[in-house]
Amino acid sequence: LIQSEAALEELMVNRRIARRSVEQAHEQHENVLISLNRQKSLLLSGSSTQQIVDDLSTQEVLARSRLEAARDQLEALDARRKQLEAGIEVIRLQIDDGRITSPLSGTIIEKYVDSGESVTPGTPVVKVADLDRMWIKVYLDETDVGIVSLGTAVQVKVDALPDKPFDGRVTWVSPKAEFTPRSVQTRQARADLVFAVKVEFDNPDHTALIGMPAEVHLK
Repeated sequence: LIQSEAALEELMVNRRIARRSVEQAHEQHENVLISLNRQKSLLLSGSSTQQIVDDLSTQEVLARSRLEAARDQLEALDARRKQLEAGIEVIRLQIDDGRITSPLSGTIIEKYVDSGESVTPGTPVVKVADLDRMWIKVYLDETDVGIVSLGTAVQVKVDALPDKPFDGRVTWVSPKAEFTPRSVQTRQARADLVFAVKVEFDNPDHTALIGMPAEVHLK
């Protein structure tokens, strides 16, 4: 792209020069043509000679040839300019097609490929997370799930940030019970039927990180 744009810039400089050449050649041809027509009129009245008319006729032919050559050069530069502009547009489209954009704003937390690697369409290249807004899934037994609903205010306490509680709210409550996941530490708790609840909270300074253990308390 840089080379094509540099070539186009150089061509535009040459085009300005060619344009001036056309203007100069046109002016010279007009002057010779005016002189030729005047001498032809004077020849009819006997105030000029055939030699002068012949010389000016030769000059007019040469001036017209220079004008046509200058116009041809300008047209060739214009054709080349269109080719370069079309090529640059194709390159820009290819660059746009090859640019990877995330469907959401966030922070890259994992990178799966390195710069310069070839990938096929649909291949994940990075993992992006919205650290401004975090969520945590907790589990309530059937006796407690009835006291929460969508929008219920809660407080999230991250183990690593004991002095910085986060205000959150319930954004999802599972409609059916399940056995407590194996990640729960006690065997007795894993044997209980519970309801999954999702809590979201703002994390504008990114102090809470993904994977940090936390507790959720009802306000």
